[in-house]
Amino acid sequence: MHLWHRQRAAHPADAALHATLAQPATAPGQMTPARAAVHGELMAGCNDPGKLKRAAALFGHEGLPEQAKALLAKAAHIHEMMHGAKDIVERSRAGDQHAMAMAKAIGEQAQAGSKRALLSAFLIEQYSKQHPAKAA
Repeated sequence: MHLWHRQRAAHPADAALHATLAQPATAPGQMTPARAAVHGELMAGCNDPGKLKRAAALFGHEGLPEQAKALLAKAAHIHEMMHGAKDIVERSRAGDQHAMAMAKAIGEQAQAGSKRALLSAFLIEQYSKQHPAKAA
C-alpha cells in the first residue's frame, strides 16, 4: 500500500488533501496547479503542526522537496510558538511581570491585526484553557 493510502486511512479528515497530492496522472516532482493550491492553503491557513508534517511527507513522497521543506519549517515554527505560549502562561501564573507584559503586548498587537500576534494570542489562550491554573 502506498504511503498516502496509509496516511489517508489514518487521518480521514485530510482525505481531500491526500487525494489531491497523490494524483497518479502526474509525474513525481511535477508541481500541478492543484498541488500548488493545496500547498498555498497549507502555508497560509494551517496552524496544526501535525497536519503540516503529514503534508510535508506527502509532498516529499511526490518528489517536491522544496515544498516539503517549507511545510516542515512552518510546522517547526508553530511548534516553537506553542512552547513560547506555554512559557508565557506559566511564567505569568508564577508572577513574572515581564511575561505578563509580553502577554499584554501580544494581545494589543493581535487587536491591531498582526497575524503572528493573532496566532500567539490564540496559542496562549488555548494553552490557558487546556491547562487551568492549580488552586493554591
